[in-house]
Amino acid sequence: MKKQVKIHTVKNNPNNPRIIKNDKFKKLVKSIKEFPEMLKLRPIIVDEDNIILGGNMRHKACIEAGLKEVWIEVAKDLTEEQKKEFIVKDNVNFGDWEWDLLANEWSSTELADWGLGVWQNSDEKWEEDINIPDIEEITDFTESVNFLIRCKNTEQLELLKTKLNTKATKLSYEDFIKALDKSYDVLILGFASHYAPFQLISKIRENNPNARKLVISNDVNFSSYIGGFNPYHLIAGYECKKTKSELTATTLNINLLLAKKPNKIINKKYDCIYYGTFRKDRQNYFKKYLHNDIYLSTSPRNFKKFKHIGCNPKYINKLNWQKNKETLNLFKYQLYIEDNVTNKVFCNLANRYYEAGFCNNVVFFDNSCRFTIEKSELNYYKEQVEFYIVNSYKELQEKIKECNKDFDKHLAVQKSWRMSEQLDRDNMLKELKNIIYNGQK
Repeated sequence: MKKQVKIHTVKNNPNNPRIIKNDKFKKLVKSIKEFPEMLKLRPIIVDEDNIILGGNMRHKACIEAGLKEVWIEVAKDLTEEQKKEFIVKDNVNFGDWEWDLLANEWSSTELADWGLGVWQNSDEKWEEDINIPDIEEITDFTESVNFLIRCKNTEQLELLKTKLNTKATKLSYEDFIKALDKSYDVLILGFASHYAPFQLISKIRENNPNARKLVISNDVNFSSYIGGFNPYHLIAGYECKKTKSELTATTLNINLLLAKKPNKIINKKYDCIYYGTFRKDRQNYFKKYLHNDIYLSTSPRNFKKFKHIGCNPKYINKLNWQKNKETLNLFKYQLYIEDNVTNKVFCNLANRYYEAGFCNNVVFFDNSCRFTIEKSELNYYKEQVEFYIVNSYKELQEKIKECNKDFDKHLAVQKSWRMSEQLDRDNMLKELKNIIYNGQK
């Protein structure tokens, strides 16, 4: 039964786990003042003793708004367990927002005022531009040479710097040397590389014969030749099966480590970018897309390799990844392509997909990525994802042109795909810790 009562007769529930942050609370107070009729349509739910089961924050906001009376509805004959269940379920959002409809029917200013966290439109207020270093297009392809020098001491390093007339940075293995004298229960080799100091790794392994050995790899082309580290437990970011070198093999989306909360949205200066090293098994895709107005960020030593296969994009140096000042924030769009082998063997979505998330990029996928999309968390949104799949440079340009009409809408659509990322990341970390500490999946 719905009725209007004196506000002081309604009692807050001390066991209600729901809280509201100050900025959202102010918006709730504002909405009650502007639209008090809403309270009759959505009354506060109380038990027979007038203790609130649903609506603690609304009750608090009504007091702040200066109301003397509120609408309530009494829930009768509930057990204590049912009351506890109601308190939680009343605060759970089971559904997801249809961002396309929101973008078309309401302005983001309205939705934000009503308490819904949303995108920002370019004709509305954006965050003040963060001081992100701008990009510089590279037109001089004079080849540079990088040296990796291992010296016995600083004196040798300084001597070689003088002789070579070049910059040099002391590369120290002190951490590995210190590790030789310690005992470990677990040894973890993360993202094994052919450039790792295998000899020192082998010595650490020899000094800890009873330690469990784990290898974490996110590359399907990962090599099992890792300096006598066998046998080991493999934690892979791709669909894996146990080999002779491995005691166990577990597929885990370790790329979720990069699923961070998004940065503040800033004014975007540039359209589309691809970034990364030169990979032979991506040449066909490089030749397909990397032209004219597409930006390519890579190491200067790769410029000539890309030019040699006929690519003519706008070349820029490697991106800055300083927290909240990542160069990627300056771009609207990002091109997602994969190795040929990834089109047949499932790998979880690459780091670049999650980097696009916290840098507020809209992602375009090459048509060959369908296998990954269908087996990843994006499969749930495959009808929406279809619009962002391209198969040629011309189609990519057409999609960019279309998205530029309302970039904020498309960003909001892709943000809706990421609603569960933080939860997925937390669950992945729990599983990873369990494997590391307990040796169990």
